[in-house]
Amino acid sequence: MFGGSKIEREYKDVLQGIRTGSRREPQHNPPASVEADGTTLLEPQHRIVWSDFERFGEIINTMMHGGPFSFEEMPRVEFGFEGPDYGRHYQIYYNAVQCGRLVIGVAHLLHATEGHGAVAELDLDYAQLMPKGEVRSMLRTMWFMFAKDEDGAVMRAKADLEVVKIMTRHLWEAMRLPDQVHSLDWRFEGPYEHYSQYLQPRTL
Repeated sequence: MFGGSKIEREYKDVLQGIRTGSRREPQHNPPASVEADGTTLLEPQHRIVWSDFERFGEIINTMMHGGPFSFEEMPRVEFGFEGPDYGRHYQIYYNAVQCGRLVIGVAHLLHATEGHGAVAELDLDYAQLMPKGEVRSMLRTMWFMFAKDEDGAVMRAKADLEVVKIMTRHLWEAMRLPDQVHSLDWRFEGPYEHYSQYLQPRTL
């Protein structure tokens, strides 16, 4: 694809890991509690989302087990630029290539108006070096995790539209500056009703 280009040379090891590597099995190392990094601005909604997403790493990795992506929970809680916020942090891998971060926290406005809401900040490195189908599948799965539960056909159409928006924006930057490798950044936000179905007790 890049044929001896600057990117091919500078990202040789990354490209090799993407093309020929095998999927990394996640090694989670979550914090002991939502209070691990302090409690300065910790509120009840932080505890709710923290608890609801306790099994997120297990669930997302199970859903993506047939592909190259894996998500590994990190021992961090605090994030935010205008004061502390609290949530779960994940390192993203494509095969064995460390390629980004995911942070899940409270969608404060949605939680205040609807009583239920989470936001996921995705920062994916090297996306333009990865097969389109694999990136599309991962983004689509992530959209479903935070979506409102609706008719299946409606949800699939909305997921496809969102993924087209994400990948088109990224492609624009990659075409505008073709000698650079760009980060793919996106914000997923919603009541996570679809994900919540995976948290229901199993019945025999």
